[in-house]
Amino acid sequence: MDEMEFKPLTARQSYNRMGLALLVMGALSVGMQFLLAFLLQALVKVYPSLTGMRWLSYLLSFIPLYAVGMPAAYHLMKPVVISRPDSEPMLPGDFIISLLMCLPLMYLGSIIGNLLSALFTGGQAQNPVSELVDGMNPVSILVLLVIGPLLEEFFFRRQIIDRCGRFGEKQVILFSALAFGLFHMNLYQFFYAFFLGLVLGYVYTRSRRLRYTVAIHMLVNLFGGVLPQLLLSGFSDQALAQLEHFDGSPAQMALLWESLPSIIAYGIFAIVMLVLTIIGIVFLFTKAPKFRLNPAPAQIPDGQAARTIYGASFVILFIIFCVVMTIVNLVTSM
Repeated sequence: MDEMEFKPLTARQSYNRMGLALLVMGALSVGMQFLLAFLLQALVKVYPSLTGMRWLSYLLSFIPLYAVGMPAAYHLMKPVVISRPDSEPMLPGDFIISLLMCLPLMYLGSIIGNLLSALFTGGQAQNPVSELVDGMNPVSILVLLVIGPLLEEFFFRRQIIDRCGRFGEKQVILFSALAFGLFHMNLYQFFYAFFLGLVLGYVYTRSRRLRYTVAIHMLVNLFGGVLPQLLLSGFSDQALAQLEHFDGSPAQMALLWESLPSIIAYGIFAIVMLVLTIIGIVFLFTKAPKFRLNPAPAQIPDGQAARTIYGASFVILFIIFCVVMTIVNLVTSM
């Protein structure tokens, strides 16, 4: 690659614009979430019946991001020119391999996030993701399986990669994954979102088809959150409390028998996921090293990539904002 094709100002300005868009998205989302939460508390005092509507609080927490933050960020990104090279066909086998590689990355990232959160807070922090999953309702299912994957893939894969991919595939995949992890502003989610973002970024870079990354995102959310919770919903709170101190009494045996179909279903699901995760680990070690990255038209030389991208002022501000909000969210969850 002829380094004369590299234009530092163009690359720096493009990534700086991405940083501005991401920063505005985050600030608008957080600001509106606080405002709507305050308004909801005021409404609850007037209409106490709203207290039990958990779906309403979930809806109000998602609207600022998807209805305000992302559209504003998309508008700010428009000046950065889209460059979409020829796509490559993605065979069904390639899709399945990519999906399976996401499973061990999802679990590894979750373990790292949970361990660090527990370490920094002395085990007192509560995972806000578990609250969303535990309160499974039509709104949260719709967001996790449809709205979230569609809009997040459109934004973090299509918009970022199509607009900055011409400066280097490796660099834009890494930036897209980092932005995807940081935007959650949650230590519990950062690592698995970042790891998954690397795979999704590569899949989109090669295929240039959003349907593949959306489908993988949907399936990961299904296997990692929605389906386990739906299976666990077959256990009543009373049954779970009784089975925690099982002594074989007739009452506990009756509860156990009543919950047996759910126990069997969840056991089968756990075994299947274990097998698929092991297969995914094998693919990570055998297939991932063969991933191919093509030279880009205005490739940033490796020695200048970090300074060009992460030295951009708005990228720095976006990272600082997300780190601060991650700390705030961790502290307030204790």
